[in-house]
Amino acid sequence: MDKNQELERGIIPAGTRIKLYEGRVTLLEDVTVDANQEWIDKAIKDQEDYFNGVDVASDPKL
Repeated sequence: MDKNQELERGIIPAGTRIKLYEGRVTLLEDVTVDANQEWIDKAIKDQEDYFNGVDVASDPKL
């Protein structure tokens, strides 16, 4: 990696529930990860929708 190139960082906020192997963990503090923040936000939204029973049958833009 070039010295001028920065790693993209994202933050998973405290209180987020994640699945780690076979167990679930709730983060007690923010966690910085090497990932795109948009991707992290989408994954958290999808997880919340799943836990809340929200189904998406089609693309709302269509």
